[in-house]
Amino acid sequence: MRRLGGLLAALACLTMTAAACSADGVSTAAAGRATTSTAPQAPIAFTVTSITVEATADPLPGTVEGARAGVESTLKLWLDEDVVGPLRSAQPAGDLRHVFSAATGERVATTADRAAFVSDGLPPVTGITAETATLVVVGLVDPDGQIPIVTVHLELKLKGQAAGSPLTVEHVGDVVLIPEGDRWRIDSYDLRATRDTPTAPATTTTAKS
Repeated sequence: MRRLGGLLAALACLTMTAAACSADGVSTAAAGRATTSTAPQAPIAFTVTSITVEATADPLPGTVEGARAGVESTLKLWLDEDVVGPLRSAQPAGDLRHVFSAATGERVATTADRAAFVSDGLPPVTGITAETATLVVVGLVDPDGQIPIVTVHLELKLKGQAAGSPLTVEHVGDVVLIPEGDRWRIDSYDLRATRDTPTAPATTTTAKS
């Protein structure tokens, strides 16, 4: 029985590195090794509270669903990379062209309108949660049954802690998206962004195209 026990211990060691196994089959690499864990970040996503169509003809099968998925994907990309990402990392957002049509992206990236779409220039923000993150979507159907344009009313209110103080960031307004290239893209906008902390006056930035 002692010989059988020894063989089983040896077989167990074959699944580990030689340095990780002791003579009695116990992992010496695991013994005394500190373990670390990172608290998972709370997922932030928009909820489509309603989607309607204004049509001169019936939309083709799958058209409404496709437009909704495309719009959600683009606005989720903006939320992740230009709002929540910079809040968590304290790194600047990019130039935003990835979620805008070509002409509009150039304007947003090079003018003061950019400030209404990003949440950068702050210390790292922890414990971010969404008090509100909603989209009201209206698709316009053309005579061919296609949807070439979608209007969205968005309301986003995030809360967290920055430098030990509570922080609130809001983006509220309307955007119009069109299919261009590989995704739906924001082509025009009327948006207001607000930052509020107990240690400084609230700041509001508006942008309209």
